[in-house]
Amino acid sequence: MIVPPGDSEIVLPNGGRAVRLLTTQSPDIAARCSNAANYAEGDPAIPPFKAWPDPPDGFKLRVYDLQKTREPGQLGPIWRCTTIMLNFPPPGGGPRDVTRMSPHSHDEFDQCSLVMNGSWLHHMRWPWGLNKHDWREDVHAFVGAPSATMIPARVVHTSEAQAPPPEGNRMADVFSPPRLDFSLQPGWIKNADEYPLPPEASN
Repeated sequence: MIVPPGDSEIVLPNGGRAVRLLTTQSPDIAARCSNAANYAEGDPAIPPFKAWPDPPDGFKLRVYDLQKTREPGQLGPIWRCTTIMLNFPPPGGGPRDVTRMSPHSHDEFDQCSLVMNGSWLHHMRWPWGLNKHDWREDVHAFVGAPSATMIPARVVHTSEAQAPPPEGNRMADVFSPPRLDFSLQPGWIKNADEYPLPPEASN
């Protein structure tokens, strides 16, 4: 669900699991994060945060079914609001075919990979710059559920699903603000009619 700005409360009377996604636009909560010091100084290569346009019919509680299947030729399913994009594929059988990995990087934004079920290997490679003191060894981080891995901009990365539990491996990718390249793909964003594109989408 997407919750409108302001005070809110989530209640699970029958138990269950809830994950809240918030941005730096909630500074009081961001300041309480255990890794807040890591982000005290922003990455100068990442553009300043800019929210996307408000929904035409105003802010309100919106509830979506996250069990949608993936359409052929698409990523996702993907949902977005004014500040966050959630790419949440259906559960996968895994383990991943290691001859079909997908190493890539993002120049201007970080990525949060949120593991909900199963376990994964996050492979990360830092680019070499002029200063050798800034070079880093490759990272191959094994993570289980639940976990969140922050992948910095410009780091080459790919994730490898491991042998799945009965409910399957499931991982979401979170971006803030929403990604324009994903948003311009026909049919990828399942709630695109509720949240307009920014002006730069027409350039």
